[in-house]
Amino acid sequence: MLLNNKKTLPFIRIIENWQKSDDKYATGALIEVTNGKGLLYEVYGETPFASYLTLMFGSQKLFQFQGDEYFSPTCNKIMRSGYGLEQTQEFKQGILNKDKSQVSFLEAVNGIKPILGLLDTGYYVIIETKLYPTDGNGHLFCEVPDSGEYLPGTCICYYGNFIWGNNRPYFTVATQPQHKICQERINYYMENPCGMALAFYMDGYMSALLDGHHKTLALAKLHI
Repeated sequence: MLLNNKKTLPFIRIIENWQKSDDKYATGALIEVTNGKGLLYEVYGETPFASYLTLMFGSQKLFQFQGDEYFSPTCNKIMRSGYGLEQTQEFKQGILNKDKSQVSFLEAVNGIKPILGLLDTGYYVIIETKLYPTDGNGHLFCEVPDSGEYLPGTCICYYGNFIWGNNRPYFTVATQPQHKICQERINYYMENPCGMALAFYMDGYMSALLDGHHKTLALAKLHI
C-alpha cells in the first residue's frame, strides 16, 4: 500500500526555463504535472443563451466568465468573482512571502510545487510578470461588481487590418471575498512591501488571484 501511495503522489518536473529577452516577454518555465490531484481546474459549459468558463477548486467556484460567443476573441465577457471561498492553506506557500531579491524564479517555482500538484495532469507555463490590481475597467481587484457588465479586459484587442493583441495577463481579480480581508495584514504589507502573488491566467488579459490578496491590496493602496 505504501508503494502504491507513493506512485500516486503529484510529481512536478521543470522541462524548460528561460529568461526575459527580445523573444520572450517574461521570464518563465514549462512544467509537467504528473499524477495531478485535479482539484484546481477549468470547466466549460453552455446554455441556449450563454457560454461559461469557470475556474473551480474542488466543487467550489472561484471565478467565472460568461459570454454570448465565448470563442470569439474580440467579444467581451461578463466576469464574476469572489464566490465565498474560505482561503485554503493549499494556496499559501511561505516562499511567496520572501523578498523577491532573495528568491530566484526557479526557487519560487520549486517552492509552489504543492500548489502545482493541485492541477490536472498535463503541461503548464509559469511566468513572472507584473499585474495591475484592477479588472481593466476601473474597478479595484477586490471590488469587481456582479453587474452583468461586459468588461474589455476579458478579451484581446483587435487593432484592425487583421492585427490582434496578444493573450497575456495584465489584470487580476480576487477569488477571496472582501469580508475575508484583514486590515492588520494590509497594514503590515504596506509597511513591509515584499514577496509575490500567484494568479491563474484565464483569458484575454485577465487572471484570477489565488494567493496574495493582502499583499496586492497593500500595493494598490501604495499605487504600486
